[in-house]
Amino acid sequence: MAEFRPIGAAAASVVERLAQPSGVAKALAHHMARRAVEAELRAQGLRPVYVPYVQKLALMEAYKANHLPALLARAAEFVARDPKLRKMAEIEERERKRRSVSQSDLTKVGIEKTQLSSTTSAIFERS
Repeated sequence: MAEFRPIGAAAASVVERLAQPSGVAKALAHHMARRAVEAELRAQGLRPVYVPYVQKLALMEAYKANHLPALLARAAEFVARDPKLRKMAEIEERERKRRSVSQSDLTKVGIEKTQLSSTTSAIFERS
C-alpha cells in the first residue's frame, strides 16, 4: 500500500520535480508582471488602457528582467497550490518527458526528425 502524504507534500514534490519552470508558471509570471506594471502605472496617475501596448510590453520585460526569480517562485508556489494549474503542469511535464524519450530513441536508431515523413512524400522521393 502506498504511503500517505498530505496534499501539501504532494504539491511540493511536483514543484521539485519540475527541473525548469513549466509553461504554466512562466505564463503566470508574465501575468503577474503585467499586473505589477499596471499597478505602477496607476500609481503614477496613468490609466493602463491609454498606455500603448508596446510601451507596456517594454515595461513588463524590464520588470521581468529585474524580478524574474521572485516572479517564478511565486508562480510555482501558486501552481503547486491550485489543483487545475498543478494538473496542467504535470501534463506538460509528461509531454516533455515523452518528447525527450522519443527524440533519444530516434537518435539511438540514427533517424533524424527530418527523415520522418508522410507516406506521400516518401513515394515521391523514391520516384
